[in-house]
Amino acid sequence: MATRQKTDDYLLHQLHRANQKANGYFTAATSKLSITPRQLIVLQLIDDLDHPSQATVTEASGIDRSTLAEVVARLARVGLVRRVKSEKDSRAYVLSLTAEGRQKLAAGKRLALTVEERIQAELGDQFAAQLRSVLLAFLPPTSVPDGKE
Repeated sequence: MATRQKTDDYLLHQLHRANQKANGYFTAATSKLSITPRQLIVLQLIDDLDHPSQATVTEASGIDRSTLAEVVARLARVGLVRRVKSEKDSRAYVLSLTAEGRQKLAAGKRLALTVEERIQAELGDQFAAQLRSVLLAFLPPTSVPDGKE
């Protein structure tokens, strides 16, 4: 008779549960802000990269093109991001934050830091550092391309 695995034996299941828990903390912390972790990362990259193309944000974030396009469209619809055709490449869009987008980013970063601190406190410094190292070893590195547009 084959040995049955418990759900806790599956690494994929544990990664999913950890993601749900972390997202739950973020959602609770940012409920009045109405922003998702993915949207916050996109806002951060747009700010960091200074008028990047949508393709550049896709590459830097590791988010697939169609998902990123949906995120950017949603952020533009609610007035946080400006999306305009590139003067250099008519197929590309250049992204920038609106004043409201910069305010939302600042507030989101403060709240995300409290979530990080909560997770760090639960894990302890040593385990949090180990988890970060393991995740960085597992995930492909994201890169910020030289050509921003």
